[in-house]
Amino acid sequence: MTTTLTIWSCSKNNNGKPQISIQSITTEIPNGGNLDADLKFNSGSHLDSLIVIRIRTNEAPPQNVPPGDTLRISIPEYSASKGELEFIQPYQGYLTFGDNANDTLVFKFAVLDANNKSSDTVTSPKVIVHNL
Repeated sequence: MTTTLTIWSCSKNNNGKPQISIQSITTEIPNGGNLDADLKFNSGSHLDSLIVIRIRTNEAPPQNVPPGDTLRISIPEYSASKGELEFIQPYQGYLTFGDNANDTLVFKFAVLDANNKSSDTVTSPKVIVHNL
């Protein structure tokens, strides 16, 4: 499983806790497709990590449960206080529960800065993962 995180940034000072927002996210993922989330951030200090939490909302319990609902991804060095993050997650492993039914997921995103201050958590709209 390969997760991709891309960062774009520009300078602006923000002395408070980090902020994050969802600019866009894939809401229909075909079998074998990718989740692509574009996030904006603003932080007074360097961001250290992106936290991603997967929540499955299907009523029927899954037959297979992939390991770990929470990802903590290190953010590479950059020199600005605001910019964009692109989170790309492939279908296999983290997105699919391997059942013979589509999955409905919600993702929560937060960032941690170098001082271990956390942003508020933002929640995605429903994401449908097509397994059929």
